[in-house]
Amino acid sequence: MTGLERAPDMFRIIKSSDPLAKVMRTAVEAYLESYQSSCEESIRLTSDLAVTISQRVLEETLAQTHSSGYEHIRDRAIEYIRDNLHRQDLSVAELTAHAKVSRATLYRAFESVGGIKHFVSMERIAWAKSMLKLGDADRGQVSAVAYDTGFVSPEQFSKVFKAHT
Repeated sequence: MTGLERAPDMFRIIKSSDPLAKVMRTAVEAYLESYQSSCEESIRLTSDLAVTISQRVLEETLAQTHSSGYEHIRDRAIEYIRDNLHRQDLSVAELTAHAKVSRATLYRAFESVGGIKHFVSMERIAWAKSMLKLGDADRGQVSAVAYDTGFVSPEQFSKVFKAHT
């Protein structure tokens, strides 16, 4: 069996309806036809390489498509978080309603940034830092900043601030 005859068998692992697979298959078949007189081993190696490259390209494309869906969800939720960061009662239920996704999907969307709670804490800390830089950071101001940035108490703010800075 020649490399050209084996090529279609190698592509069985890739969905034939996928446009990228069709392009790669056509390219490999054309390449194999043009070098039919070459040694069998060279053709086999070339075919195997083309299949491996095709698989990796498809896997990366699927991964990017999958993650970009979560990015869109996360972006909608982040916009809501930033608009409501001052609120101590900001909840996951509100975020899911705003992003129009399930709780599980929202949590998956935030996995790559450390989770929802972590993200909200980091946003609040960043906002608090910028507010503190504007003033002289006396004790009264720190308490006010803690409440203004959505923390329940100055003690909670202090604990989170120390943990994340």
